[in-house]
Amino acid sequence: MSITRTNENKEISDSDYTFTILSNSKANAEDAYVKEVQEHILTSMATTMESNTNFRDDTWMDGNFRPQNYSVGTTQGQAIVAKLEADWANEVPNYSAHATNLVAEGAADRLPYVNDWISWYNMEEPSSAIKTTYSLSYTRYCNWYALKFDKTTKDVMAKIVLPNDVFVAEYGEPNLGSISLPAWFKKENGRYFARIHKKDGTYDDHYDIYIHAPIALMKEWIDANSLTFPYDISSVDLKNNLHSWGITVKESTNEIRHIKAYARTFL
Repeated sequence: MSITRTNENKEISDSDYTFTILSNSKANAEDAYVKEVQEHILTSMATTMESNTNFRDDTWMDGNFRPQNYSVGTTQGQAIVAKLEADWANEVPNYSAHATNLVAEGAADRLPYVNDWISWYNMEEPSSAIKTTYSLSYTRYCNWYALKFDKTTKDVMAKIVLPNDVFVAEYGEPNLGSISLPAWFKKENGRYFARIHKKDGTYDDHYDIYIHAPIALMKEWIDANSLTFPYDISSVDLKNNLHSWGITVKESTNEIRHIKAYARTFL
């Protein structure tokens, strides 16, 4: 995995792929590079999901492997759904409403999670009931959201996923303090956001920025800013199944708290 820039940075090649990008500027070359890899990875995943909804999303954060997310039709997914149905039977009408819904469980490893938890990802826009429960009034939503279940207190929070323009209109462009996002990390390349909301109408201080981008391009930015890459590239090869990057920001301090990587494996 390495990126090579030539022709005054207007030509890009990546050892992970066979194509070469040539454009009239560095910025346009990077944008074309991002979109080419998105097409290669995300289109392939979407095609596979038309016939196979049994999959696992592996996650890494700050150099560590995290709990795995399973689609609800898998054996592992069904076991977690059973726990949700037992302890939160009335929280939503149907945890398995979509075959592509995901579930995971694990221990607290970042705020705002302080106890063992279960996550449930629902592949649709938040319902009217969810919007009312969490006092949501955004103008638009992405077509998935998550509920976060505290296994100790039984409290539930909602991770609401928002299009770029909606988040920026509400909270402003992300401020990372002394660090700047690279020029390619933008709306036009598929950037979107998520924020944790609580039933008392408040939201958490942390928010997430997401995008799909080439591994080499993301590593270039992470290394340049002395941040921690999510996983060990010497032993983990994700070039064909990494579908998202996430950056967790603490809004009150403009601090990058975590960088995450998500990779999908079909079972």
